[in-house]
Amino acid sequence: MKFQHLPLGTRFVYQGEIFTKISPLVASVDGGGQRMIPRYASLSPVDGVEITAPAKTKSGLIELDRVWLALDTLEHTLAQSVLDAEVVKLAVAQCRETIRA
Repeated sequence: MKFQHLPLGTRFVYQGEIFTKISPLVASVDGGGQRMIPRYASLSPVDGVEITAPAKTKSGLIELDRVWLALDTLEHTLAQSVLDAEVVKLAVAQCRETIRA
């Protein structure tokens, strides 16, 4: 499973550490700290619990609550960072991917 397909709050293993997805770009490490997880990263389930992507509605539309949550987490992430233009572009692109997922 890829990071961009995970719903917020999902726990997963990446490079031998357990993480929880807290924004479209960032996951928190169990025990403290945060890391950006690359889009290409291959993630493993925690304790054998399968990671699944959220289901789309029949119409192909996503729930408005998911859109607002994605935008709120993006805003929170950007507010806590020292940003340059490339980081902002990446964050916005990742937010758009989350909304489309």
